[in-house]
Amino acid sequence: MKKRIAGFLSLVMLVASLGGAHAEADLLEGLLASVDGSNAANDLEMVQEMLATHGYRMEDNDAGDLYDMLLAICEQEYGSYYGWTLSQRYRFDALMVSLEQMPYPVNLDPASDGLEQEQALEAALAKIVERYGVAYGTGDYTAAVSYTAMERGSTQGMWRFGVEFASGDCFAVHVLRGDVVYCAPEKKIGSLEAEYNELCEQRGAFFKWSPEEKMAYANSLPDKLRIAQEKDEINMSYDELAAIAQYGFSLPGNDDLPQEEITPIALQAVQAAYGLSEGWHVHAEIYYSFFTSQIGESRWRVIIWHTGDSAFPSGIVELNARSGEVLRIAKNGTLPNEYIPYLERI
Repeated sequence: MKKRIAGFLSLVMLVASLGGAHAEADLLEGLLASVDGSNAANDLEMVQEMLATHGYRMEDNDAGDLYDMLLAICEQEYGSYYGWTLSQRYRFDALMVSLEQMPYPVNLDPASDGLEQEQALEAALAKIVERYGVAYGTGDYTAAVSYTAMERGSTQGMWRFGVEFASGDCFAVHVLRGDVVYCAPEKKIGSLEAEYNELCEQRGAFFKWSPEEKMAYANSLPDKLRIAQEKDEINMSYDELAAIAQYGFSLPGNDDLPQEEITPIALQAVQAAYGLSEGWHVHAEIYYSFFTSQIGESRWRVIIWHTGDSAFPSGIVELNARSGEVLRIAKNGTLPNEYIPYLERI
């Protein structure tokens, strides 16, 4: 199912003018061809024009969220990023570099390699059999593939395969210039990791979940984490999940201010702190967390996301749950000293 573009209220489909039909030309191809990197303002104008031919409109205040906005459009066009073809990922990265949204591409052009994908996969499978036995010389497997830079900033690409056999055995294999340079077994992602990934796919990143969803999931984690450790499961999100389990997520009680009352307090506090104009938040996504410390002190955290205002593009406000006193305002900006660590803004 295609994703809706929920986060950008100024982004609308031009159904009336285009009859709901997209142009025949590929969107990413058209966007990439329309920019040359020589003039940022001109490139942005060309991007707006190309988007319009495909039924999208971009307002000037979307420019500060250009990467996320274009990713959302392309996911509307092609589906989830994780299901994109290698060429689509390469073109998106190349576009982001041209628009100065990335310093260099991560995904490179697979057509530039001297080896076709099928040939690289054959080399990978042959190395698995050679190194780990003929039991893996079967066609009963699934393979995930990427073609990415061999190291950060490099223009030399490398085929990377994740191969899982029907037995459940998994291998990671890297093929560079026709040679297998890495081949090793991998643990299969554990059930806890898979569950968390699935929930994030359904609900969005954890910080976007409702307070009820956050509390219920956090309360379920201690036992799940213990079982995952006993099974020696691979879990790339372990630190995040362990932190969530200990966060103290809860729900407001009778003596606590409700969500609808703390929201205007938080928005007005940001407006005053950063000298923002009225209506600065109208395009923002707003999420909430409620947590209680071990000594019984409760806080609301108001998470303000994608405002479209460069003075406060996103950030958090923490308030005393009972009095509404503003305890903390933090901006999540683009400079290193403005970055809020993820676990402090969930």
